[in-house]
Amino acid sequence: MIKRGFSTVITTSIIFAILMIAIILSIWYSYGILESHAEVIEYENGKNDMLYLSYVIEKIASDFNASTYLRFNTRVSAPSIIQKYRIFKVRINNQVIINDTDIPIVLLKSGSLVTDQGTEILRGTNQLVIIDPETPLTLTYTTFDERALIIVDPVRIRVTQLGVFKFYLNNGSAVNLNVVNIDYIRLKMGKMGGSGVITLYLKNIYLNKTNIFLPFNDFTITATQTDVNNQTVTEIKTITGEIVDGTLIIFSKSIVEVSTVPG
Repeated sequence: MIKRGFSTVITTSIIFAILMIAIILSIWYSYGILESHAEVIEYENGKNDMLYLSYVIEKIASDFNASTYLRFNTRVSAPSIIQKYRIFKVRINNQVIINDTDIPIVLLKSGSLVTDQGTEILRGTNQLVIIDPETPLTLTYTTFDERALIIVDPVRIRVTQLGVFKFYLNNGSAVNLNVVNIDYIRLKMGKMGGSGVITLYLKNIYLNKTNIFLPFNDFTITATQTDVNNQTVTEIKTITGEIVDGTLIIFSKSIVEVSTVPG
């Protein structure tokens, strides 16, 4: 009777231990599922934040000294500003109008439990020379490099043909010119720091418009990006105007500073 009672106690203890292990494993597995689900939801919400960021970058780029901010309520992911391009160069025929170096972008890195979502363009285009005036200048897309990333990248130009306009010279004579607008936005890294809830502060610190006269109606634009890994992409497009007295290009360059510390 004593041996039988002792055996019952051992059996009960083993069953209890097995149940406890099963409960612990179940809790651990459930936590993993919940955490994975939470990180995916945070990543999807991050897409909306980054889409809005790309929109406000373009909005304040046209207004010198304009500023705004965007708050990211995230747990495991956070926006950061990193250098992506060593050089961005643009030529009109043989004339260089952009020759910028060390150009940053903004990215949002997901948590470690978010799987590869692939590459998807959320807004804009990956073309370096945009001809369609309705296409956003800032590219927003997803990709994967160890973790899922959402990237806001404005390093490109937009060419808008405005039509033919009559201009009067100092001697009173008139000329008809094709008028073309070229827009370019460059980001600049500002003050960085802080922890917890991250707020991005954006400010237009530079806006300059330059008039370029060409004595012909057609011209070629060559844009070249070279990233930090020395991978180079070049795009060439020909702009064809009406047969008039030449072309007036209005080149607009903006610099938007991005910081995580106000002031």
